[in-house]
Amino acid sequence: MYTNDRDRILNNIRINPETSCWEWQLCLDKSGYGWVCYMDKRERAHRLSFILLSNPSKEVTIEKGMLVCHTCDNPKCVNPTHLWLGTYKDNWDDSVHKNRNTKGEAHGLSKLTDDDVLDIRYKYSTGFWTQTKLALEFGVDQSTISDVVRRTIWKHI
Repeated sequence: MYTNDRDRILNNIRINPETSCWEWQLCLDKSGYGWVCYMDKRERAHRLSFILLSNPSKEVTIEKGMLVCHTCDNPKCVNPTHLWLGTYKDNWDDSVHKNRNTKGEAHGLSKLTDDDVLDIRYKYSTGFWTQTKLALEFGVDQSTISDVVRRTIWKHI
């Protein structure tokens, strides 16, 4: 069916004319990233594209601990010109710079809301509420209350 793995990638994309993304048309994971079996291993499609297509003369090796990141922020994109190598920190910094990281109540594991944080800060500022008492009131650890009132977390409020 395919003459080689490069053809396998190129035959399973749709080019988005607005973004020039090469969008993967086969299997997607729950986060929207394409995946494919390669050398008896499940591999993300954009990672395989970077390995096989970013250097036309040879396959690229990706060192352990490195990620293939997107400049376009489109998880389905396998266009090698939209991909770059980075560490987990590089990828995180990129998401912060582009304001793509979830924070506050939008974060799926958050136990507090924006209103809770404002309420905690107000109550603590009165001097009548201890961090331990606030932790019990809001169902979180005392260390979370400490971080909220010192603004080491929920800085955006």
